[in-house]
Amino acid sequence: MRDKESRRNGMFDIVDNVLCEHEVKNFTKDEEYKCFKFTVDEDNMHLDVDVRVWNDQIEVMCLFPFRAQSNALAIVSLYLAMSNFSTVVYTLKLNQYDGRLLLETGIPYCDEADMDKDTVWGEISATIQFAFEHYMRLSNYAVGKLPTAEKEKYTWFLLSSLDALNGDEINYSNIYYGSEDFTEDYFWKMQTIQSFSKWVDDTKKWYDDNFPFC
Repeated sequence: MRDKESRRNGMFDIVDNVLCEHEVKNFTKDEEYKCFKFTVDEDNMHLDVDVRVWNDQIEVMCLFPFRAQSNALAIVSLYLAMSNFSTVVYTLKLNQYDGRLLLETGIPYCDEADMDKDTVWGEISATIQFAFEHYMRLSNYAVGKLPTAEKEKYTWFLLSSLDALNGDEINYSNIYYGSEDFTEDYFWKMQTIQSFSKWVDDTKKWYDDNFPFC
């Protein structure tokens, strides 16, 4: 087996040849940092793709052109948590500071001889397609647009969090784990509504006490 730097240089050359052969758009490369950048467009959807070659893996990152609005961070975070639980290969990520969204994966290799050009392109293409599969839903969630059924589910998710944020005593006789069936429980919904109402009243009182002229 060759040394790490030689393997990395060899894999960099393979990726370089693969991307050139497929004539990806807006292609640039940085030999010092062993990375490539290009763009992909499909059905009015756009991705910026970064490919970086490390000593033991090829990192592929697809950056979405939209960002999550501040009022949609919780919705997007819940969606990412559920999506990432369902896959062991790809990871959807949210930068909560600036709202940027991306998909990331790593393609491991022991030696560049283990990775032919078809395999490399297949893995990169699969990552891009997975990003496109989440594109439309993420673009809607990022601005708070949800289907009716999803809107009700996420509403109860977020309202229920106020029980913890309010610091109230936990009702141990009525605890739910995860999301399975809990939105169908009438008494749980009533408790959630009461908690939300209390939060609204407490917040309004705080503003009245501290900003009486607003």
